[in-house]
Order: sequence, then structure tokens, then C-alpha cells
Amino acid sequence: GMTFEGNASDTDLGAGNTMSGMYDAGWFANPGGGDYHLSPSGATTFADVATWKEGDPPVDYDGDARPGVDGAKDYAGADVPQ
Repeated sequence: GMTFEGNASDTDLGAGNTMSGMYDAGWFANPGGGDYHLSPSGATTFADVATWKEGDPPVDYDGDARPGVDGAKDYAGADVPQ
């Protein structure tokens, strides 16, 4: 079987994961226009869902810094809201 850890999902994946609920377009700035930066609602939903681990990217897709400390809480996904 598979082991899931540090995920946000609409399904209960067990301990170490977060149920975020069903997809909500309001989590993003303008998904219809291709802008998937987190909105304030998305920032609240996905804050501290992920755990940064050694070897993870040091920045998000905009070049904004990730925690850079093994085991530190982080945003799930590619965007760290500013």
C-alpha cells in the first residue's frame, strides 16, 4: 500500500494529512484566467499544511522564500502568499 504524509486533500488520508475540503475556486486569485496564486481564503486554508524538508525547493514559483529549515511548517503547493 501507499503511505501519505503532509498532504491536503478532500479525502481523509489519515494522521499527518489535512482535509481541505472539496476544490474551491475562491482559494485562488483568478483560476479562470490561469492565476493560481493563493487568495486570502486559500492562504488561510493551506497555511501550515505542508512540512518543508531538506531537498525541497528553497523558493516558490515567484522566487518567494520557503522556510529552508527541515521540519518547518510551510504552505502546500507552489505559492507562498506575500
